[in-house]
Amino acid sequence: MSKLLWANMQCLVDPTSGASLSIRNALKGLHGIGWDIRILGATCFDNPNAITAFPENEKKKIYDTENIKGLKIKDGPLTHDLINTDNSNRDRILVRFENTFFKTYTKMLEEFKPDVVWLYGGRPLDCLVASDASLKRAVVASYLVNGGYHSKRWARDYDTIITDSNATKNLYKERLNLNLTKIGKFLDHSQISKTIPTTSDILVVNPAIEKGGLLIVQVAYHLVKLGRNIKIRVAESRGDLFAVVDAVSKHYNVPSSFFDDIFVNLGTIKDMRSFYDSGRILFAPSVWYESGSRALAESTLSGRPVITTDCGGNKEMIGNSGTVIRLPDFFHEKPYTKLLPEKNVAHVTDAILKYFDDEEYYREKSKAARTYGAKVHDSMVSAKALSDHFKKLILEKDKKN
Repeated sequence: MSKLLWANMQCLVDPTSGASLSIRNALKGLHGIGWDIRILGATCFDNPNAITAFPENEKKKIYDTENIKGLKIKDGPLTHDLINTDNSNRDRILVRFENTFFKTYTKMLEEFKPDVVWLYGGRPLDCLVASDASLKRAVVASYLVNGGYHSKRWARDYDTIITDSNATKNLYKERLNLNLTKIGKFLDHSQISKTIPTTSDILVVNPAIEKGGLLIVQVAYHLVKLGRNIKIRVAESRGDLFAVVDAVSKHYNVPSSFFDDIFVNLGTIKDMRSFYDSGRILFAPSVWYESGSRALAESTLSGRPVITTDCGGNKEMIGNSGTVIRLPDFFHEKPYTKLLPEKNVAHVTDAILKYFDDEEYYREKSKAARTYGAKVHDSMVSAKALSDHFKKLILEKDKKN
């Protein structure tokens, strides 16, 4: 039986992190085809409210080293060993917690003897984790699904770097001459809707500034002015809907209450299936680099057409089943705080309304979404491809050793 150790301080039991959710699904997929999986993490989250994902009766003290406690979390077929840190923000973790993590990790390396050590991130601790795994002659793998790296020291000890889109694979080949392996998405298919929409609403996930939050509110303004009775249902695990509403309200010289009847803020969503059940389309106008948004893949599998921008791998997530909009270049420049000209907002609004006003068009796009999603976003296919890739590298390393 092949053995894999996931070792990173970011918690995988974090419903607010797309990367964490993807890795969890990948590890469950590997477990399902015979891998022995161990997970070492910490109580670090993208959103501090994510700790509510821990059922209280599943918390267990597992050790007490230097007055630092650990948790063992049962997660279906997986078990997470977590260092209980003093802060959920990874940027604010004290060195003593990192030391405890590293001591625990080196002990697991010695006792578990994994064939593969997998992680993500480019912090000094991550480099140490990769280096020690390499010294133990394990296959060392990274997971990279963002466009944020501009140097490659962090990648020195990796045997392979896994990504989810050709866009990110090509980006790092051109930027840093790194050879990434594109596997695809790892989704939880229990979160995929199998029904037709129960409402005629627009779905939005994380209306942060960098994910097009300002444009979402600008479109909402146009819909209200047009007198369209369409709700925008927001899953807000990160970002601040009220902050972006306030900013756009000032631009249009209207009170924030102007938007009260159009936005439905659902907060953090644990059951995404019910979320997709409740909407007709997904609007995801990201303005920063997206490797391949998980929400786009899930929405497509659910038969909910997606309207998104041509950033990074977004187009790969939806194929020809949705609408890809092209925004002016300045709209994609940091800090992403510029508003779109009214003619462009009107164009985007028209593209959205076509899905509400042309039923035949909607049915065709919805069918195309399910077909494309089933073909491209099959998590069992992705898990098998990942397993084959790792096993090939294990054999190559064994021969070399």
